Amino acid sequence: MRESGIQRNILKALNALPQTKAINLHGSAYMEAGTPDLLCVSKGRVYFLEVKRPGHKATSIQQHVQRAWRDAGARVAVVTSASEALQVVSQSYPDSNEG
Repeated sequence: MRESGIQRNILKALNALPQTKAINLHGSAYMEAGTPDLLCVSKGRVYFLEVKRPGHKATSIQQHVQRAWRDAGARVAVVTSASEALQVVSQSYPDSNEG
């Protein structure tokens, strides 16, 4: 599957979660190189997700930008499927009663 198809599957899965909104950050001349593909906010927590096909890794510039977002307090992950993306978000909420 192409990366764009993986992104669509991830967006569909994340946007089905309660209190969650996820969007694709389309690259443009105004966007910083290496910006992750997806932005997700779930229950007030910010996630940046870099989507890769299985076996592919983030580039050095992507890793640099990911560190900057982590330093700013965001949760950042490289994911290859909707199930991985859901796991990243759900790991932040081990107790289903957490608000």
